[in-house]
Amino acid sequence: MCIRDSSRIIAARGGPFTRGKSPNYADFKLYHHLSNAALLEPGCLSPSPDAGDAMTDFMAAVENLDGIAAYLNRRPQVVDVGKRPKLEPNVCGSRYLEG
Repeated sequence: MCIRDSSRIIAARGGPFTRGKSPNYADFKLYHHLSNAALLEPGCLSPSPDAGDAMTDFMAAVENLDGIAAYLNRRPQVVDVGKRPKLEPNVCGSRYLEG
């Protein structure tokens, strides 16, 4: 399923989640994949003509859930994607060995 299909499903169900107003397991799985896609291709979640801001609203809705927001604020960030990816702050084993 592509991002556009997901947008249409969310928009058709009234969003912000895949089944409407309450999150479910599939939303967390979808969020994980979409956040990785956004790392690799910034802008891929931009509004679409047929589903509007469904993806932007979906991502924000997941990110604003209490436990998720706390986790996202403290987790390491992926940097240098496409060059030498690593986590900031450094997490044991995430850096290339220099030398």
